Formats: sequence, structure tokens, C-alpha cells
Amino acid sequence: MSRPQPHHQVDERFVQRMQERLGPESDSFFSTLESESPTSILINPAKAPGDAFENADPVPWCKAGRYLGKRPEFVFDPLFHAGCYYVMEASSMFIHHAISSLLQKEKPICVLDLCAAPGGKSAVALSCIPPGSVLVSNEVNKSRFQTLQFNIDKWGEPNVIRTCLDPGRIPWTGLFDLILVDAPCSGEGLFRKDKEARAEWSPANVTHCSARQRRILMEAQRLLAPGGYLIYSTCTYAEEENIQQVLWMAKEFSLIAKPLLVPDEWKVTTMTNGNSIGYQFYPHRVYGEGFFCAIMQKPADSPGYVATSNRSLRGYKPIVVETTFPKALTNWIKWDDSKGSLRFFESIDKEVYALQSSIDHDWLSHGLVRYPGVEIGNIKGASVPREIGLTFSPSHALALSQLLSDEMPSIELELEQAIRFLRKESVSTESGSPGWKVARYKGFALGWLKQTQAGLKNYLPTKYRIIKQQVK
Repeated sequence: MSRPQPHHQVDERFVQRMQERLGPESDSFFSTLESESPTSILINPAKAPGDAFENADPVPWCKAGRYLGKRPEFVFDPLFHAGCYYVMEASSMFIHHAISSLLQKEKPICVLDLCAAPGGKSAVALSCIPPGSVLVSNEVNKSRFQTLQFNIDKWGEPNVIRTCLDPGRIPWTGLFDLILVDAPCSGEGLFRKDKEARAEWSPANVTHCSARQRRILMEAQRLLAPGGYLIYSTCTYAEEENIQQVLWMAKEFSLIAKPLLVPDEWKVTTMTNGNSIGYQFYPHRVYGEGFFCAIMQKPADSPGYVATSNRSLRGYKPIVVETTFPKALTNWIKWDDSKGSLRFFESIDKEVYALQSSIDHDWLSHGLVRYPGVEIGNIKGASVPREIGLTFSPSHALALSQLLSDEMPSIELELEQAIRFLRKESVSTESGSPGWKVARYKGFALGWLKQTQAGLKNYLPTKYRIIKQQVK
């Protein structure tokens, strides 16, 4: 059997592992690692961009997934900034098939994305969980949390709580009907896309990742509700990080591995070990990268959630917008009960957040919640009576949110104007009357403009502006 030439820059121990795993297919596997990675996107069902991707091939296991023929410069596509789609690796969209296969569409649920950054799995979950559900999107790494925050804001759904916690500090034992654990791993499945991942690989790192995954999984099963589902995934091939973890969860916590209906034409490999089962993606078999996914269910007779003493939401207080700020806010919000009731919170800095779902939110009144829903904006001015002298500045997140009122004035931008707006440059256009306006491209919101006596001011947050130069 031939082996990869030195230009593959793959650790010889990894080569041996994969040759033992794949046998005669290993040559094809290693050749694929030297080919170009497919480019794929997840379309936002709430902001589907019409015919923008009508010629793109669908991802078989995800109805919102599309393959692109070539990789465009996404940063110069206003639809990307509007949250119309998320750039996501195709194999990992298998999570959509897993969730859709498990859930009853009519029942709202509590969902936890435990290792959520940069946000792709949360976006998938939001695309297919039942209306009225609530998602807790958690990331322990503070710098990665900022990326998660931005991507969740762009997706625009108002039923997401953001937390930045180590899994062991999350207090809601036995609460969640569905938990996603896309665990940190040795990254073998990224060897085609990420040459640095090749250099960092070692058996010791595989062992280290396996131990870290077990600590995360131990907390995940604690947080899982009786009868709830745990979807575990990695971007690696190592059995120590994949099927052996499923077997360990079955032995240690009596979780039950759940099979999925996976059509043969998808060319996904079913992995088994005893009663454990998982699904492995190999890049020489599927049009995607390396990925592993398994589904486990907690026994229905396990202890359930028990409400603990209610701590106040740190830095926030509940408010009733309809009575507290009837004129300052109500015209900005789309009041739609089809996705559940709206609950509002005000921070000590007068920032207002809105959370919408059919789930009882009392358990969320906890000091460890970082962001309770969509940031609506900032209210300044007199406090008694509240409506005298009040001024409201809308947040960037509100512009991108599904909560934004359809009645808000807007300015439609052409492509060149939209790029100028996204660079946080001045935009020359007819704006009409003074006040706040939604900047739109092809009907999709990009952020805020404000007509003042001095002219039209661009309110795109500086941290989100385009700084890259476009290649002509």
C-alpha cells in the first residue's frame, strides 16, 4: 500500500491510523486532503434571499444548506452582513437532520448549545426547532463569545439567551430537552482546510481532547432533562473522541444511543461499538469535511429539573414595556404572539433586551445569564414620569432582529452604497424626513442611518465595519 509523499505534511502516526481504518481507501482519503475544500452555506429561513442561490446544489442532509460552485468574497456581500446566510461546512449541517428526526414540531422545547462559538450549530438549531422554543447559546471562551454574539445577532431570532460559562457553572440541572455538544477536538477532519491543524496533531493531543470531552459530556448529561436528547459531534476521526465517547456515556450514565435513518446515497459511514452508534463523514466519500455525530437519549425515569431559589438577573430588571415605555418603544417592535410572549429586561445602563418564546422564563432570572435575548436599544432621559424627556437609541441587533417593526422607515441601498455603509462611510441618498431609518439592501436590514440637520449619519458599530480592501 502506498503512503502519502512528504508534501502531505501529515504525522506518520496519523497516516498509520487511517490506513488501518480505511485499508485500500486510504490513498483516496489522503489525496482528497490535497484537494480544494467545498464551499457551503446555511440559508436563514427567516431571511431567505430569494433567487440569490437558486442555482446552488442542495446539501442532502440539510434542506437549508447549499453548495457554492466557488468561494466568493463573503465580506463584500451585503446579504452576508444582513444574516441571510451563514458560511458553514456541509458535513456539520448533519445536525439539522438529527434535530429534525428527533423532535415533535408542535411542542416548544428548551435547547442548550453548550460549546456554541462561532454560532453555526446554534443557527442550525434555530432553523429547525419548534416555534416558541428557547435556545441557550453558551461559549466559555470570552473572545470566541464575541464572535458568537455577532453571529447570533445577525441570525435575528429573538428566542436566544447568551451565556459565557464553564459547563460546570451552568445551574439548570435536568432542564434541557435537547443539548448540542460540538466538542473541542483534535481537528483531524479539518486537515484539508487547515494545514496548521496537521502540525498540531499528536496521539497525546487526541488523549487530551478525549479527557476534556468527557468532562464536558458529564456536565451535559447533568443538564439534560429526562427523555431528552444529547447530540454529540466532533470534526475528527479518532475513535477515542467519537464512538468510544458514546460507549462511555452509555456505560457511565445509562444514556441510550439513538439510530437515525440515513439514506445510502448520502455515503455517510455508520460506526458501531456494542449498542453504541454514530455517523462518520469522510471527505473522500462525501462532499464535505471530516465530521462525526451521535445521538443519545437520557432515560425517561431520570430525575428531572427542580427549581432552585430564584436569583435576580445580574444587572437587569424585568420591565413591562407597554406600561413603562409605551411611546418610547412600542412603535419599534413587531408584536407577534405566534412565537410566544415577549419579556423585557432593562440593564443598569438603560439598555433594553427582549426575549420571545412560549417557555416559562422564570428559570432564566439568574445572575449567570449574560444577554437575555435581543438588545433593543438604549433609553436615556428623565425617570419620573418615564415618558417625559425620554430618548431612545436603537441597537444594531434590533435592526437585524425579527422583532423590528415592519413600519419602521427605511432606505434602500444599491450595492455600492451598501458597501459604503458597511465600511461605516457616509452614504449619499434621498432620506426624507428627520429621524432613524433602517438601511436595507434588497429589502434586508443592514443597520441604522439617522437623518439629522447635519446630514445622514451612519450608525453601524465600528467593530463590525469592513476594513478589507476589495480585489477588482
